[in-house]
Amino acid sequence: MAFQKLFWWKRTGIFLVPCALMLALPAKALIIPQSPEESPSTPFSSAEEESLPGIHPTLSPSKDAEIVYRFHVKGKSEPHEVKVLFSGSGDKLRIEQLDSVGITILDRPGQKVYYLNKERHFYLGMRPLHGLRSPFFLDLEMHYVPKGAKKIANVTCREWDITSKYGHANACVTEDGLILQQEGADSEGTSGKLEALSVSYHPLPPSSFDIPSDYHNIRAPKTDVPGVAQTPNEKND
Repeated sequence: MAFQKLFWWKRTGIFLVPCALMLALPAKALIIPQSPEESPSTPFSSAEEESLPGIHPTLSPSKDAEIVYRFHVKGKSEPHEVKVLFSGSGDKLRIEQLDSVGITILDRPGQKVYYLNKERHFYLGMRPLHGLRSPFFLDLEMHYVPKGAKKIANVTCREWDITSKYGHANACVTEDGLILQQEGADSEGTSGKLEALSVSYHPLPPSSFDIPSDYHNIRAPKTDVPGVAQTPNEKND
């Protein structure tokens, strides 16, 4: 989802949600650290594999993970910290801004975004008309060039130069699809940096990515947001 669209919701005053994370960070890469004791033992790609056309990092997480990130948007004075829960299926995530009452849930298969308010127990569902986008999703439309390996938060990852029609970014990605560090421009040309501070690998209950039963649905103001359609009065499955 575009930078301007998500910030529109913050301007309405309806939600105190982690809009800044989803919109201000480059839509090229996601950043997740791994715990040293659980760092995957699978070796990185060989020199022969690196020379093959179409090589790319693992595009989505393959393990349940809970990560705290620090992110900074270029031109903004203060960095922020967020907690992100990743489904090991690679198709859902939950974003909580630590200094806010807001939660954002992304449902990739359903192509839906849900904004929740923890304090007032309400939610709003939206469906991007041009597809669900997030700084935490990599895709095959991007061009990847592998670089050397390094450690972030004491975890080994492979550096990648990432180029697309939106601009350039670089990221350090683990073999199981977790990005430890990322910096570059998002689809709207906004530059930012994201880095993992901590990570915990543990099974996450499916309810982590569901709307609680005691939350009620609200309708958005009538102000039009280009490229976004509000979902029916229903909760995610």
